[in-house]
Amino acid sequence: MRLILIDGLPGTGKSVTAQHLALRFRGAGQTVRWFHERDLAHPVFSFRHLAELRHQDGRQLAERLIAGWQRLDGAEQEEIVILDGTLLNLGLGMLLAMRTPFDRICQTMDAIAAAIRAHDSALVYLSPASIPQHLVALGANRGSQWGYAMHRMLEQSPFATDWQHRAGAGAPVTAPDGDGVSPLVLAFWEHQHAVVGQLMARWPLAAATYVRHGADWSGMQEQVATLVAAPGWTPTRPSVSVLLACLGAYRGVRSGRRVTITTDGTTLYLQHADGVVTRLIPNGDDTSAVVEGLPAAVHFHVGSDRSILQMTTAFDNDRVITDEFEREGHA
Repeated sequence: MRLILIDGLPGTGKSVTAQHLALRFRGAGQTVRWFHERDLAHPVFSFRHLAELRHQDGRQLAERLIAGWQRLDGAEQEEIVILDGTLLNLGLGMLLAMRTPFDRICQTMDAIAAAIRAHDSALVYLSPASIPQHLVALGANRGSQWGYAMHRMLEQSPFATDWQHRAGAGAPVTAPDGDGVSPLVLAFWEHQHAVVGQLMARWPLAAATYVRHGADWSGMQEQVATLVAAPGWTPTRPSVSVLLACLGAYRGVRSGRRVTITTDGTTLYLQHADGVVTRLIPNGDDTSAVVEGLPAAVHFHVGSDRSILQMTTAFDNDRVITDEFEREGHA
């Protein structure tokens, strides 16, 4: 089994890049499985255990993380397994939130490297050129609810207590106002980014850092594909007739959730209830696609009297859900 690890801070393109790689390998006829960091079937880390893990001390947490990576050995049958955000964003992030000493972090990373050494692994860290500018843009893009959730995850942590003590009374642990991130969240991710630099320098297996400047997402994906020797791939484009037939507002039969399918004339887009728009990437034929950056697939059944959008996903969140959606306005 070959193991590819795509990592980075939130919003750096981990999931989109990992999915892009999976489509490339699959298009070349290789068996591949991409695991989003929140995938319910994740072989290393279950996001459902996050609240529990946050209450363990650094030693216990390190032991749990190492055991998770050791379980990966022999757990997957695919030729290639791609994990995003598992090693550094989540694993290291939790260790830092618990104020785990750096020497223990290094020991933990060494043990993880030993556990995956036989898997022909490659680690790629996606880095923004500026952490503050990246987080300001990310907060504006994802909204106040996201920034508040990130703050709540940190505010009761040992890192928050230590940060407030070092910063003094002038830096209270308060939630962000409006769209953005709090000073606590900014301080944490700047610290995490600095520690990642130290760990990448001593990581004993194949590793590379890609620094993205501006919004050149496609250029980043091509560079990462080159770094991991992924094959070339050109996605198909649905015909104009299919594009037009799929457009419209849909309502979930089970969930009642509403989504809208739009197009720019060449590509279909999924507009979620919160207004966020996600590209649909054709996957095999004109009526099947994957949701960009999310482990979700959609399939259209278009008819003259009834049109259905079937969505399946590896987890349910506020944007994707396993459900059948019926186009509104049809009987």
